[in-house]
Amino acid sequence: MAALAFLVVVAGAVIALAGATAIAQQSLEQQRALFETDARIVHRLLSQQMVQHNAILTTLALLQPSPSAPNTGSPEQRLPALYPRILSVQRSDAAAPWADPGLAEAERLSRLSARAALAPLDLQSGRCWLVLASRPASHAQTIDPQALVPRAEWPMAPETSAVQVKLVHAGQRHFVQPGRLQAGAGGGRVVGSIAAPAAPAAPTTGEPPRRGAGWARGAAVNATDAHGRTPLHVTTFARQRDAVRALVKAGADLNRLDNDRYDVVTIASVADDEETLRVLLQLGASAKQTTSRCDGTALIAAEHLGHDGVVRQLIAAGAPLDHVNNLH
Repeated sequence: MAALAFLVVVAGAVIALAGATAIAQQSLEQQRALFETDARIVHRLLSQQMVQHNAILTTLALLQPSPSAPNTGSPEQRLPALYPRILSVQRSDAAAPWADPGLAEAERLSRLSARAALAPLDLQSGRCWLVLASRPASHAQTIDPQALVPRAEWPMAPETSAVQVKLVHAGQRHFVQPGRLQAGAGGGRVVGSIAAPAAPAAPTTGEPPRRGAGWARGAAVNATDAHGRTPLHVTTFARQRDAVRALVKAGADLNRLDNDRYDVVTIASVADDEETLRVLLQLGASAKQTTSRCDGTALIAAEHLGHDGVVRQLIAAGAPLDHVNNLH
C-alpha cells in the first residue's frame, strides 16, 4: 500500500513537472513571437525614417530654380528647423564643388543610380551623410542617427528593454537602443539588418524629374526599386499627400506590395499617419489585404502599436476582424 502511495506521488510529480515544462515552453514561444513582431516594427520604423530623408532631398531638387531664373533663396537651410534630426544641409554646384572627397564620391554614386547615396559614415561620433545629385546643385544632409528613432511609435521602452538595436555599416556601429540584459541572462541573437533603403529610381536618366515634366509625359508610376517599392510607397513613407494624389491620378497601383509584402495602407498604419491613411482610403486603397511576412493585416499592426485612430479608420473601411496571422 505504501509502495502504491509512493508511485502515485511520483506520478503526480512527473505530471506536474511535465505541465510546468509545457507552460514554460508555451510562454517562451509567445515571448519569441512578440520579439519577432517588435523587431519587424523596429526595422520598418527606421527604414521609414531613412526613406523620408530621400524624399526630403528629392523635394529640394524639385524646388531648385531653373538656371534661366535663379534666385537667392536657400530653402535647404530651413530644414533643420523642421526636422531636428537634420543637423545641417550642404550644397554643391559647378562654382562650389564638394571639399570633402567622400561627399563628392557619394554624389557620383547618386548620379549613377538616380537616388540618394550614403557618404562614408562616422557612426562612432553619431553622424551620417546622405547625398542626392541634381542640377544645378546637389545637396547633402548631416543626420543624427540617434534622432532617427520615432519615440512615439517605438514598440519598446528604450531605457528598460532587454532588446539591443544597433546600426552597423562597414565595420562601424551605433547603438540605437543599448539593451538592458538582466544578470544571468543569455546572449542575444541577430534577427535582421537595417539598411538605408533607397527611394525608387526616377524614370529619367540621371536626376529627379522637374515639376510638371515626369508623370505627365507617361513615366512609369509603378516602377520599382531593388526593394520592390514604387514611388507611391516612398511618398506614403514621406507623408507627401499631394504627391500621393498626383501618383494615383497618374495610374499608381494603390494595392501593390513591396518585397517585404507591405502595401501603402500598412505603411501609413504602422506610422500612425492618420491623414495619409485617410487620403489613401478615399482614393480607393484596400484595408483588407494580407500583408507583411507575418501574413498579418494593417489592422493587426495598428492594434499591436496602439494606434486607436488608425484602427477606427481601418474598421470603418472594412478591414477583416477575424484574420489570424502566422505568429499565433
